[in-house]
Amino acid sequence: MLRNLKDNKKFGKVIANFYVIEFQNRRLPHAHILITLAPEDKPKCPDDIDVIISAEIPDKDTDPLAFETITKNMLHGPCGPCLIDGKCSKHFPKKFCAETTFHDNGFVQYRRRQNREPIIVNGRAVDNRWVVPYNRDLCVKYNAHNNVERVSAKVCGEESFEDIQTIDGVIHPTFRSACHALGLLDDDNEWHETLSEASNWALDSQLRNMFCSILMFSEVSDPKQLWEQHWGELTDDLERMMRRQTRNPKLRLTPEEMQNQGLQEIEHILNKLGRSLTDFPDMPQPSSELARNALNRLIRDELEYDTHDEANRFDTLVRGLNTDQYRVYAAILDAHSRDVGGLFFVYNSGGTGKTYLWNTLIAKFRSKRKIVLSMASSGIAALLLSGGKTAHLTFKIPFDLDQHSICNFKKDSTRADLSDICNDNRVFGGKLVVLGGDFRQILPVVPDEGRESIVAATLHRASFWRDCQVMCLRINMRLCRSDVPSDTLEQIREFADWIIKVGEGVIAGVSITEEGNVQRYYSSDTLGHTEDGGILDNMEPMELLNSLNLSGLPNHCLELKVGAPEMNTRYTPCRCVTLTTLNVNMRVRLLWMVTEQSRAKGTNYVHRSWSMVFTDSEGNEVQITLFNADIDKYKENLKRGKVYSIAQLELMPLDTSYKYATNQMRLKFGNKTMITEILDDCDDIPRYNFRFIEFCNIPQYLHMRNSPLIDVIGLVIYVSESYRVSGGRQQFKRDVLLCNTNMETMRLTLWEVFAHDQGRFLFYELNQDHVLGASMVSVGSYYGACLSTVGRTRLFIDPDINETDDLHG
Repeated sequence: MLRNLKDNKKFGKVIANFYVIEFQNRRLPHAHILITLAPEDKPKCPDDIDVIISAEIPDKDTDPLAFETITKNMLHGPCGPCLIDGKCSKHFPKKFCAETTFHDNGFVQYRRRQNREPIIVNGRAVDNRWVVPYNRDLCVKYNAHNNVERVSAKVCGEESFEDIQTIDGVIHPTFRSACHALGLLDDDNEWHETLSEASNWALDSQLRNMFCSILMFSEVSDPKQLWEQHWGELTDDLERMMRRQTRNPKLRLTPEEMQNQGLQEIEHILNKLGRSLTDFPDMPQPSSELARNALNRLIRDELEYDTHDEANRFDTLVRGLNTDQYRVYAAILDAHSRDVGGLFFVYNSGGTGKTYLWNTLIAKFRSKRKIVLSMASSGIAALLLSGGKTAHLTFKIPFDLDQHSICNFKKDSTRADLSDICNDNRVFGGKLVVLGGDFRQILPVVPDEGRESIVAATLHRASFWRDCQVMCLRINMRLCRSDVPSDTLEQIREFADWIIKVGEGVIAGVSITEEGNVQRYYSSDTLGHTEDGGILDNMEPMELLNSLNLSGLPNHCLELKVGAPEMNTRYTPCRCVTLTTLNVNMRVRLLWMVTEQSRAKGTNYVHRSWSMVFTDSEGNEVQITLFNADIDKYKENLKRGKVYSIAQLELMPLDTSYKYATNQMRLKFGNKTMITEILDDCDDIPRYNFRFIEFCNIPQYLHMRNSPLIDVIGLVIYVSESYRVSGGRQQFKRDVLLCNTNMETMRLTLWEVFAHDQGRFLFYELNQDHVLGASMVSVGSYYGACLSTVGRTRLFIDPDINETDDLHG
């Protein structure tokens, strides 16, 4: 063909030529030829173009040979591989055009007249709009596809790399995308169809392997577009995988996190094959920070708040801010917007809207998908905050502090990851921290020290106080309510003034304002005898000694009224048990979580009992045991794992024969006992309350009296077959071998129902790396210390606690 074009001067004198031969797997080789004609032979007008190039179907009667050749080789379609987003990438069918014209950009629009009826070719109707431009003599001579076109005559010479990337006035980000816009690259429809078809039957992991194979062993012109169009099919299983990995069935990944996890999986597959996503510049790269956040359960919990609900909640709260609150709110938001961190302390007395301001700020930041840690020093205060927790729970602060106390963080746990404060030497690592409270209510207690030591322990003397910006709230929101009667507002005002007077020391004593007579009970004090039998007559008068109120000693006079509350701090290990004096009976109101159940039977007659261990937010335990008819009365109202508010109970000593909790006292239901289930989230109350013993410390329990029961946890590494033990009565048992994080092992023997239920499950699921938590197991000796289940034992497979994550890690 080159000889025909050059020697025979088919189109005129050829002064330059350039050609490229392409070899394809599925087609025969073909050539792209560019020839430059001498100036005198170049077509200069539309009539010159029509002489050598045609884009119309020849007449079948006058030129049957050309008609047969053109309809066989030079018709485009039907469109299939050339479709991109439902449109033909070659821009067929073209528009009808009565005559050949030149465009301003130098390109030619060939004549395609609408002068005949469409013809039927291979079952479809075609006309001149579907004809690929051709030269009649070349097509007839070679009886093949010969696309002949005149190239643009007005193309500006490129003067920079930016000019090369500019196509039709659009600057493309890469040279590849510019070539793709010019149609110089083959499309990727084949790979799009391959992935779409495979997604109907292949697993997601198989699709990811196929995607990597396409990247490595095929010519993909636009890998990024291939990924963006099919990433949903490649990552459909990753959310389920993450739920199993984090043991969080409520986990929800955002589309951005799903794409990032998919890229992580693609990168892992490519790395095993000696490649990386960095070898494909157009492909997006995975973010390691997003991957870490997806695996960190603490961060996930803080990011799972519904931003739409939080935004609606914020819109409601922000409209209720008074001028003082809005001034503080604006200052905090300004510090956040400038990303300068900051430490604020909002000082105010009760009723000025601390909690309302906190919840407004919390809703604002959570609506923007920011992490907010809302904490309080007590459980009651934490319940008033949205998603609030105690500082002791969040930061694992010990309750009994001394100079050797440390926070109980496990190494490499998700909670320990939060200890990194961004390598910043500013206060609190440059994070935005907002503190608040009333100094009248948060005065520290320093045992056996005077006023000077107490003042030295206050927040004002902290090293960071000089960096703290103090802001005050003075408007009492309780007095601004329009829906409260005037007499009630006056009572609220009097109470607010009374609170301030108590805090400022104006009212220093305790008064009982309830109606009724005051009952006074005095301590029984006598002077001791000396060694020689004499009386200490020279001591201070008895009246003076009784008037002294010393720390650590009860007052001489105890005043009580019917209906007045008292605080019992000595008789029971329960913290802050509120008692009410009602004649001779004592009532208690507590908030607990049901954690265990048990049943016992007598010998001579059926004597039913049902014991429950309740746990509060600080980990304190108390037991309630029901007998006989009371079981049927209350059992349906109490479920394991639920949170209840229980009022009107009696406090009494615990019978050791029914003891399941560590507390020496128990609660008893009465006729007026009221049980209310708490439906709100109570994350500060633990679902499990274990006191795990390290394996290395178990042998010391062998020599203790009364055979104490202990709690242990470990990774199950071996489970034996169930076998029968002969003795006084035949029993079934099964041995389980546990391993802790220090690679120490301990044998636990499961008896009877434990061997059949949990033991059987662990035996068939041994390859799944389950963690077993055992509560109240006995310690024995058989070739060393070992453990055994008893009637009170409770087993928990993969409990949702930090120790489980540590063992899986």
